[in-house]
Amino acid sequence: MFGRENELNDTPGWADFGGGTKPNESIIDAAAREGSEELNGMLGSQSEMKKIAIKKKIAELKFDSYTTIVFKTHYDERLEEYYRNNYKFFEKYLPSAKKNPENGLLEKAEIKWFTFAELRKNKSSFRKFYQHMVDVVLANETLITKNLLKMKCAHSCKMITSRSVSVSASRSRSRSKVHGRRTKRNAPRRNNRSRKANRNRK
Repeated sequence: MFGRENELNDTPGWADFGGGTKPNESIIDAAAREGSEELNGMLGSQSEMKKIAIKKKIAELKFDSYTTIVFKTHYDERLEEYYRNNYKFFEKYLPSAKKNPENGLLEKAEIKWFTFAELRKNKSSFRKFYQHMVDVVLANETLITKNLLKMKCAHSCKMITSRSVSVSASRSRSRSKVHGRRTKRNAPRRNNRSRKANRNRK
């Protein structure tokens, strides 16, 4: 998942949810804080996002001094709509929050789930400085997908980053896994029918 900067930002486009670290602040703490603020708390508080990022971390990617922490979370296809409604509401009734660059709120005008294919196709729509990190994410597609598939995941699960990206691999894995279980359950039944048929022939 990525967020598109609002019209007040001097470098428009899509990017992750992140920013600089505060004094004595770790990278994971900064990522969790920025993710919570820039998503307007929709995925939880800083402490909640930190717990998810640690427990469900997929990868930690770097470009120069920039670090992206990729982790998995439950996928909700309507989250983009929920965020858009939330943004419009607070933009109307709490405009001062949007104009305050220090609180991190309402910095993103919209959010969107991206697949790897969509990242490749829409790379030019990302903020200039972040396009390098998009290249790093794409270069690590195999690693991200491999680590994602190692985790047990329900059929409605994708992954997000705070400094983030989403992929559709886990949904495909879930469908394959269900299919695999059905095949295993059906196999003994076919064998039993075969044995009964053989006995009848005798």
